[in-house]
Amino acid sequence: MTRRLKIDDLTDLAVPSQPALSPDGDRVVYVLRTLDAGEDRNVDQLWTVPTSGGTPRRLTTGNADTSPAWSPDGSRIAFVRDGQVHLLATDGGEPERVTDLPLGVGAPVWSPDGARLAFTAPVDPGSAGPLVADRLDYQADGSGMFGAVRSQVHVVDLASGECRQVTDGTEHAGAPTWSPDGGTIAFARAVGEDSDLRFRIAVHLLAVDDPKALPRVFAFADDVVFGENAVAGMLALFARTGNPVLAVQEVAADEVRKFGILDTTTENGVDVVQRFVEKPGPGETTSRLASLGRYLVTPELVNVLRSTPTGKGGELWLADAFIHLLNAGRQLNAYRLTTGQWHTVGTPEGYVRAASAAMEFESLPSSRT
Repeated sequence: MTRRLKIDDLTDLAVPSQPALSPDGDRVVYVLRTLDAGEDRNVDQLWTVPTSGGTPRRLTTGNADTSPAWSPDGSRIAFVRDGQVHLLATDGGEPERVTDLPLGVGAPVWSPDGARLAFTAPVDPGSAGPLVADRLDYQADGSGMFGAVRSQVHVVDLASGECRQVTDGTEHAGAPTWSPDGGTIAFARAVGEDSDLRFRIAVHLLAVDDPKALPRVFAFADDVVFGENAVAGMLALFARTGNPVLAVQEVAADEVRKFGILDTTTENGVDVVQRFVEKPGPGETTSRLASLGRYLVTPELVNVLRSTPTGKGGELWLADAFIHLLNAGRQLNAYRLTTGQWHTVGTPEGYVRAASAAMEFESLPSSRT
């Protein structure tokens, strides 16, 4: 005998969603939503079941596991847990987290060779001050007021763990799709200055390995380093963390006022920047780690510079952009010179020191970065 549904029955409901078919068609993985009445929250977990029928099996035990996607060879499942991409071997084991982005990520999409994942993630350009809107797209139902935050396409290399932001701009980038050869990503994005009024959407193609989408190294011409390839060390650190990198070296206490100074902490053997102070005055910092004019930056810095007001001398200052990123919660790492010598040639005495150091090295081109 059946009866009418009662309010107390809601805690017993289990609702499946987001089914994903395995490449061989033998299995389905899906999200099963239940209700934790004690904590007053929904619980989303991944389950799997054979397409021929049978007993479903739970794959994950998290509270917010969504957006499952099979790898092309069917050996792994990528999914989102608590806002970050995780990987799970289909034959069992603990999920592995592969991203650590401050505002979370969207649904992952596998490259055809299974080596990379593409997804969208919100990016905050770090503009300070009150929210000022001159368009209609500063808010959305379900998201509220997001201001200058925009979804951008990211790609993570699963072998190295390197995560790159490959789009920027003032419009949201839509969910990515890979070309069959894995060299191009397609995504939708609004076009036109009045896109918030006319809703013109175009499909964009991005050559994912185009150098313009890769991190760039900036070096100031008046800073030279002898005896150590600083850029190679910065690239190695970036491959490990996926974060922008600033090269640093300790300076004498009476030299601190001349440079941009970084306060750092050490996490898992990596220097994490906590504060950037440009030419600090007395008592502003106890650190002596000076930025030495070598910066490995990601495309998001372009967004920050676009919204950063000009500073001293009417110029855009990288220091201001890095401070904006730090205030927005973006992690920056510092690479410390270990064997090299840094010299700045912006002053007569610095030029003399650099020239003297250069004469100590017989193979100048290979020892200067």
